[in-house]
Amino acid sequence: MPKEGEKMSELIFDEINHQYFIKNGDDLKIVPSVTQILDHFKMMDFSNVNEEILKNASDFGKQVHKACQLDDLNDLKNVDERIEPYLNQYRLFKEAVCPKWEIIEQNLYFKSYNICGTPDRAGIIKNKFCVLDIKTGVKKPADALQLAGYKCLIEENYKNHIKDNAQRYTLHLFPNKFELVKHENISDKRIFLYLADVYDWKVRNKLIK
Repeated sequence: MPKEGEKMSELIFDEINHQYFIKNGDDLKIVPSVTQILDHFKMMDFSNVNEEILKNASDFGKQVHKACQLDDLNDLKNVDERIEPYLNQYRLFKEAVCPKWEIIEQNLYFKSYNICGTPDRAGIIKNKFCVLDIKTGVKKPADALQLAGYKCLIEENYKNHIKDNAQRYTLHLFPNKFELVKHENISDKRIFLYLADVYDWKVRNKLIK
């Protein structure tokens, strides 16, 4: 709780430019996201991919994410035929593990490390609290670090709610199958927070604009 006379910080997300801001009164400060930090350190490097192909893949992934989100909220009206196979696999995943989502696409802020992010899902899978990220692209080692960042955001904002150590999963959706990958390396969190610290140091020393 803010102290008497202290203004409550407001988290703002610019969806078009995928940029987070923290607003305190009239002051608006840019805050890096989990993926921006990983991008900066080339953990999610797509420099060898054609720019147009990369944009099309990103746009497609966003459409799949939106369809899955609306499906979870029981608010899905129409589905593009290109998206439907991926949505069907997401539904098969839900039938297989019966997740009980408690958080769906929620923007979160971790003040101590000055990072933001939007975990795709968090909730109960197989009687364990889990953080899950949905992917339509290729598997990458940085997926584990991204989930570590999201786990930090979830645990910081719901520390009184989560009883056990949150598990991390990436759900890979393909047109004809799904694959649920569990990330268990305990060093992932330490590595991500180290990167977040270095990123913040570079910002404070004006090495990042």
